[in-house]
Amino acid sequence: MGIFTVSLGSVGIIALMVVLGLWMSSRLSARNTEMGAEILKSEEGEMPEIRMPAFSMVDQDNRAFSLDDLKGKVWIADFIFTTCTGPCPLLTMKMSQLQKELADPRIEFVSFSIDPETDTPAVLKAYGEKFSASARWHFLTGEDNAAYSIAKALKLPAAPASGNNPIFHTTKFTLIGPSGKVAGYYDYNDAADLNKLISDARRLAKS
Repeated sequence: MGIFTVSLGSVGIIALMVVLGLWMSSRLSARNTEMGAEILKSEEGEMPEIRMPAFSMVDQDNRAFSLDDLKGKVWIADFIFTTCTGPCPLLTMKMSQLQKELADPRIEFVSFSIDPETDTPAVLKAYGEKFSASARWHFLTGEDNAAYSIAKALKLPAAPASGNNPIFHTTKFTLIGPSGKVAGYYDYNDAADLNKLISDARRLAKS
């Protein structure tokens, strides 16, 4: 049985997060269609050549952090913001579970903030501590458009707040190999997808 086939933690809190997450996911799907954005799916043998672009940001300890810091590593990325009341808490909880399940030191984790004005290093550090973030989990913030540029390069949807529309971002986990090539995209709310992510990450780390 995979780690994501059962619920963990407080039943009441997780139930609330699931309801909020599913509700927000339905809104994100609708907006996805409106924006004409295409989220790529991880189908073995069909991944296009997509690479993580170069970036320069700061982590939760206010230290400079760039793509070079992940060279030769297998890593899992997501996009979040700390004041999110939709899927972000559940997305981050799933990332927390992933870091525990994937204890291999060659595997790291990166959460890109898409609200840098609010998400200062200190705010991100406190947020990470709530989810028992290890030294392998980096919360990054930077220039206003930094995370959005990364999402665009990865062919994933994300947009800042505009008019009556709140901040919008993908809820996919992205697996990146040692060379910086995207190995797959995985649905945070799909147990089979997340178990496949664990399997794929382990395979990449051993290769």
